[in-house]
Amino acid sequence: RVELDRKAAQALIDGAVILVKQGVATEELQRCPSASGLLRLGRNVFTLQGRRIVKQGNKYQVGGARFTSCDCGGDEAPSWEIRAYQADIVPRERAWLAFPLLYLKGIPAFAMPLAYLPLSDRRTGLLFPQFNYSGRDGFVLSESLFVTLGRSADTTYSLDWFEERGYRHRLELRTVPGTGSRVDTRLMFMEDDKLAADENTQHLKRRISLELDAYAGRGTQWGLQATLRLYSDSDINRHFMSDMAGRAADYAPSIFLVEKRTRHALISLDAAYRQDLRRTNVDLFGSQDDEPILRQSHDTIQRLGAARLALLPRKLMGGPLTFSLQTEIANMATWGDAFTDWGGDGTPNEKEIRYQDPLVAGDYSGDDGLGGEGDGEYGEGELRRAVRLMVEPGLAASVHLDRFLSLAASLRHRQMVYLPNGPRTPAPSTRGISFAEMSLGSEWSRLFGQGDGRHGHLMAPWLKMVGAFRGLESDGPRQYFDAHDRLLTDAFQALAGFETAWYRFRPGRGFVRTLKLTLMQGLDLRSEKIAQGAAVLALDLDFLRAQAWTGIDWQSRSLAEIDLSLRIWDRRGDSLSLSYLYLPSRRDEAGRPLPLSAQTQMEPGLLFGLPAEPFRAMGETVHVVEPTARLALAWGLGLNGGLSIDLRGREVVWYAGGLRYQSNCRCWGVSLSFRMPKGQDFPDIFFLLDLAELGAAGGGTNQRF
Repeated sequence: RVELDRKAAQALIDGAVILVKQGVATEELQRCPSASGLLRLGRNVFTLQGRRIVKQGNKYQVGGARFTSCDCGGDEAPSWEIRAYQADIVPRERAWLAFPLLYLKGIPAFAMPLAYLPLSDRRTGLLFPQFNYSGRDGFVLSESLFVTLGRSADTTYSLDWFEERGYRHRLELRTVPGTGSRVDTRLMFMEDDKLAADENTQHLKRRISLELDAYAGRGTQWGLQATLRLYSDSDINRHFMSDMAGRAADYAPSIFLVEKRTRHALISLDAAYRQDLRRTNVDLFGSQDDEPILRQSHDTIQRLGAARLALLPRKLMGGPLTFSLQTEIANMATWGDAFTDWGGDGTPNEKEIRYQDPLVAGDYSGDDGLGGEGDGEYGEGELRRAVRLMVEPGLAASVHLDRFLSLAASLRHRQMVYLPNGPRTPAPSTRGISFAEMSLGSEWSRLFGQGDGRHGHLMAPWLKMVGAFRGLESDGPRQYFDAHDRLLTDAFQALAGFETAWYRFRPGRGFVRTLKLTLMQGLDLRSEKIAQGAAVLALDLDFLRAQAWTGIDWQSRSLAEIDLSLRIWDRRGDSLSLSYLYLPSRRDEAGRPLPLSAQTQMEPGLLFGLPAEPFRAMGETVHVVEPTARLALAWGLGLNGGLSIDLRGREVVWYAGGLRYQSNCRCWGVSLSFRMPKGQDFPDIFFLLDLAELGAAGGGTNQRF
C-alpha cells in the first residue's frame, strides 16, 4: 500500500521491499517482470524491508526495519541481516538504528540499544582494526581514524603496534582541489625499539618517511607534477613493505616538473633526486664519517634543475616533411661519495673500492688497477658533476605509396656540451650523435565467415635501416649521466620483422586477437655479421593465455633472453599460472654486469626488444621460475599457493599459500594467507575480512604492514 502526500512531499509505504540493484540491463526492466522476477534480476547489493516506511526526500523512516547487503537467492536466510525497531536511513550515507539486532543465518547473535552505521565510502569514523603477523617483527595490530574534510578532501590517522619495534604513527591526506588535480600525502614516524637495541643501528632508531604524489592541470595547457620519496634510512622499505618488489627497490625517486603546452611547443622545468637505497644501515639524512664505509651516502646522478624546450613536429611547405627541435640545459650532480661507480667530484679519496666486490671489507685505497678518485687521474665515467647543454633537431617524412605500402624516414642529430664543475675540474667537452632511420612496411587483412562466426587474419611485414654515428666530438672524459650519454660506438643495422595474427569475432566485444606471431632479425652492416634476433608467440583463448619471448645473440651463439608466461583457468575458479625468466648477463668493457639482451637489443638509437624493466637495466644473470595455483573447493572455499625458485642459485626465494572463503550470498569473504621469504625464520601472515560495503579488516598481501 502506497500513500502519496503532495503537500508534504512524502510517501508512506506499507510492507515494501526496496532494492538497490547491480548488473540489470534496461531491456530486462522494460519486459515488466513480476515481483519475484525482479528479485532475481542482476545482483541485489542492498535490500531494505519494513512494516512501515516513510520516505521524504532521500531519507527513510522505517518501522520494523530489516536490511542486508547479501543476495542469497530463494528463501535462504542471508549470511547476515540487521533488524531494528526503528531506523533512520539515508541510502549510501548512514543509518541510525534503535534497538538493533544482528542475525547470522536467521539466528539472533548480538543486540544493542542504539547503533550508527556508515553506508558510504566517505564517512568520518573508526575503520576496522587490522591484524597481521610479520616473521620479522611479530604481531602487528593497527587502528585507523578516517575524517572527511569536505567533498574533495579526507585524512586518515593510523596507529600501528609492532611486537618487536613499538608504535608507528601514520598520517595520510588526500585532496582533489579541482578537475585534473590531485594531492596524496603520506607521513610516517616511529621510534624503533628494534634498532635502538643494537649499537650498530642505534643512530637509525628515529625513522621518518614522507611520500607525496601530486599533479595539477592534467589535460590543460599548464601542468604540474610532483613525486616525493624521502626516507630517514635505506632500510625502511625492506622492513615495512610486504611485497617483494617493494623490498628490493634500489632507489626512491623525487621529481618536480612544471610544463607549459602550446599548439606548437612544450616547455618544461624539472628537478629530480633519487635517494639511494642499495646499501643497508645508511642514515640518509646524516653523515657518519667515523662509521664503516657502507654507512656513507652513495653515488646517484641527479638532475638538480633542468629546462627543456621541444618544438612539436611541424610540416614544411605543406608537404610530408616535418621538422622538430628539442633543447635542454640540465645541471647533473651527485651528493655522495662515488665509491660504487669510479668517481665523485674529482677529489681523491681513500674510500674507492672495486666495483666487482663492493661489499668486501679491507683495502679501500683505490689501488685496484681500475682507476678511481684515489689515482689522481680522470678515468672512464669519472666525471660526475657538470652542466649539460643539449640540442637535437630532427627531420621526418612519411608517405603511403598505395593502400598497402608505407614509407617513413627520419634524421636527427644530438649535440651535447659538458661544462664540468667541482674541484679539479677538467676542460669542457662536447659529443655529437646522429641517428638515421628508414622503414618500409605493409599490412594485409582478410575476413572469413559470416555473422558471429567471422574470423580475421592480419599480416604485417616491415624492413628498417637504422644507424647511429658519433661526430663533432672533442677529447675529454666520457660521461654516463642518463640514456642520452650511453652511445659509445657507431652502429648501422638492418632490421626485418614479420607479424601475423588471427582474430575471432565476439558479440559485444568485436574482433578479439587469439593468436599472434612476431619474428624479428637484425643484420650488422658495419661488421657484416648477423645481429640480434627475437621471436614472440602469444595465445589468448577463453580458458588459456600464454606468451613466449625469445631473444638470440647469434654472435655468441647463445640465448639472450627467455620470458615465458602461461595461465589456465576454468569456470569454477581454478587457475594455474607459470612464469619463467632467463636473462643472462655479461660484463661490459667497463666491468659492469649488463644483461646480454640489453647489449644486443637495446643498443642506443636501435631500440629493439621488450620494454625496459628496472631489473633488466643492470645486474647479474637472472634465472627464475614462479608457479602459482588457485583451487576452488566446495562451499565457497578456495586454496592458493605459489613459490619463486632461483635456478641459478638453486634455492627458493619465497613460497606462499592461503585459504579463502567467499559466501554464496556474495556479501562477505575471509582469507588467511602466508608468505615465507628467504632469510626469515618465521613467515608473514595476512588476515583479510571483507564485509561488502561495510569495509574490510586486515591487510592484503600487497599492502604495507
